[in-house]
Amino acid sequence: MVADAKWDVETVLQDIEDSFDKRITLERENQLRKLNDFIQNKLRQQLAEPIQSILNKSEANMWSQVQSRVEVCRSSSHTLLQSRLEGFQCTENEIADRLRAFDSRVFEVVREAITDKSFERVQSLLQKRFQTIFVNNRGTLPRQWTETDDVRAEHARALAEVPYCNNRGRLH
Repeated sequence: MVADAKWDVETVLQDIEDSFDKRITLERENQLRKLNDFIQNKLRQQLAEPIQSILNKSEANMWSQVQSRVEVCRSSSHTLLQSRLEGFQCTENEIADRLRAFDSRVFEVVREAITDKSFERVQSLLQKRFQTIFVNNRGTLPRQWTETDDVRAEHARALAEVPYCNNRGRLH
């Protein structure tokens, strides 16, 4: 130590160590966030196409198939995340917290996979249903419109028979 320099090696050393600790902590959190994003994207890729395939088939046990597929993918992602977290030397409580947070995001991923295409599919089916009801008579034969037909009443009837349609035959 230099006299009258007002400089202490121990203070500077402590400041440097604190700075390194902060940087290490920030980088660790950044890497853990990247790991979570990577595993969540991998889960999204594993789920999106199979769920759409299951939904498109529309079998009687469709929801149990979706649930089964989600559980298989969730379990493998859970195992992968847990092993990677152990590599970060996380405590058991930290691992448990991060796995719970991941589990809560699994259902967001499933909801995204289902709603992305399902809404478009449902909308299309409802619009086709409206068109079928409006264009065909009650016996499902093509309607032969005459001058005396009340088009507005038939339009209203078709709208009433198809849920969630607005006055233009579209979903609202």
